[in-house]
Amino acid sequence: MKVAIEHDFIRGFGTNQTDNKIGYKKNWLFFAGLILFVSISVWSGWCILKGWNPVAWGLFWFAINIAMWCNFVTYQQQIAERYVYLANIGLMLAVASVLSPYPALVSALLAAYAVRLWFAMDLYINDWWAVEYTIREEKKGSYMWLMRGVKKFMDKDHIGALRDFNEAYICKPYDLKVLFNLATTCFILGDIVKARDFYEKAKLNVYDELENDVKPAFEQLEKLISQVEEGVKKGETSMNIDMSRIMVVK
Repeated sequence: MKVAIEHDFIRGFGTNQTDNKIGYKKNWLFFAGLILFVSISVWSGWCILKGWNPVAWGLFWFAINIAMWCNFVTYQQQIAERYVYLANIGLMLAVASVLSPYPALVSALLAAYAVRLWFAMDLYINDWWAVEYTIREEKKGSYMWLMRGVKKFMDKDHIGALRDFNEAYICKPYDLKVLFNLATTCFILGDIVKARDFYEKAKLNVYDELENDVKPAFEQLEKLISQVEEGVKKGETSMNIDMSRIMVVK
C-alpha cells in the first residue's frame, strides 16, 4: 500500500535510517495494505482451488510477488524498482480479464498510456535524458540530483557537482550518500571546514547494514581531511595530495 500511494519514500528505503523508519512505520497504510494483501491472497487462493479463473490467478500471482514488499525485508529503491514488476504481471492479467468485455474502457486505458508514454519518451533517449527527465518529474527526487552531481564530478565539473549535491541535500539532508559526496566535493574545492562538517554528518548517518560497504571510502576521506588539517596547523601552504584517490558514491 505504501509503495502504491507514497512513491517517494522507497527512493531512500534501505539506504538511510530515516527513510527506513518511515517505511517500517505501522500507520494506517500498513494495516490497510496488510488487510488487503491477506484478503486478496485468501480469496484468490480459494477461487483457484475451485477452478480456472484468470482474475483470481492474476491476483494470486500479484499477492505472492508483492509479499516481499510488505515490510518483511528491507530493499533499497535500485533493487525494488526492478523486481516489483513481477507482481504487476499478475495485476495486468487480472485487469485485462476484467476490462476485456468492455472495448471502450480498454481504449481509454490505452489512450491514457499512449499520452503518458509520448511525454516520457525523452527518458529513453540516453542516460543523460533519464536523469534530466526524472528531475523534472520528481520535485523531491534527491537520488537523481545525486546522480547528476556524480556525472559532473566525473567530468571534473566540481562546482556544478556541488550545486547538484546541494539540491539533493535540500531534499534529504540526512542521506549518507549525499553527505559523503558533499564532503568529498568540498574537499576537492579546498573548503576543508565544510568538508569536515559534512563528513561528520555522514558518519552519523552510517548504520550497521552499510558500515562494511562504506568503511574504506570513509577511512580514505578521513585520512585526506586530517592530512590537510594537520598541514594547516603547521602553516603549510601546499601539500602533495593525490586527487585521483578522491571518490564519490552513487
